[in-house]
Amino acid sequence: NNPMRYYKTHFIMLAALAKQYAHPNAVAMEFGVHKGDTIRHIRNNFTGDVYGLDSFQGLPEPWRDEYDTGAFATEPPHIPGVNIITGLFADTTKPLHDTLNKQIRLIHIDCDLYSSTRDALQHIAPHLAHESIISFDEIDNYPGLQQHEHRAFIERLNQTPHITATLVGKVQLDYAQQAAFHLQRGNAHAAPTRSTSM
Repeated sequence: NNPMRYYKTHFIMLAALAKQYAHPNAVAMEFGVHKGDTIRHIRNNFTGDVYGLDSFQGLPEPWRDEYDTGAFATEPPHIPGVNIITGLFADTTKPLHDTLNKQIRLIHIDCDLYSSTRDALQHIAPHLAHESIISFDEIDNYPGLQQHEHRAFIERLNQTPHITATLVGKVQLDYAQQAAFHLQRGNAHAAPTRSTSM
């Protein structure tokens, strides 16, 4: 079993989880790369393939009060060992997952918006390993959180009842918005118990 653990920073949490779930024949994915700070920690600790997906055009719609359309726009970073896929998740996830022949062991969601998170998660489920980890960058501890990454995650779980999610990681800081969940594929006819509350 995977007990809940607290980490000093989200970088430490991602590095630890990437190391724990690393497998040479598996895949790690980050949705929302920005300048590449977090995916570098994943790459340095994950032995399989690493993909980073981002439009690099910034938010496609307004998010919170201080983050309008276009916020976070930047040039795609060059990170050795990371496959960067440029474009909106709605356009890039299906082609990627249609050709993916390895199981996903680690997902990092830094999508901010409900719509982007929904699109990122849409094609992932069939490719998940029996056990995997999903970490969110903005799922907790801010006004309106129920409308964005949190909402998309709960909706996806409701649509895939054979996948159970258990909270396994949070960041110690009072203002931290990150959380990580252990995902397990089970019997599609079972009625799983979910521990997704933060």
